[in-house]
Amino acid sequence: MIIIQRQTVSSTRIRSIGWQPNTLEIEFKDGVLYHYHGVPHSEYISFIKSSSLGSALTLIENIIILELTRKIYIYGGGATW
Repeated sequence: MIIIQRQTVSSTRIRSIGWQPNTLEIEFKDGVLYHYHGVPHSEYISFIKSSSLGSALTLIENIIILELTRKIYIYGGGATW
């Protein structure tokens, strides 16, 4: 499994984002974690500097193939993967 350092962001949909060569990782507030493969560093920089991460993400999603890597469901204080 790829481990990417993420930073918390201010967004209504997104909890944190990170990047490593050619992979953008986004954790959504509902616990879903996506890897967007084929994202160059310049696109990552444009993304994190965007005034609206949601709008910028829509543009990326229209171009990049994504991989749903995990979803965490929390029930009564426990977590299942």
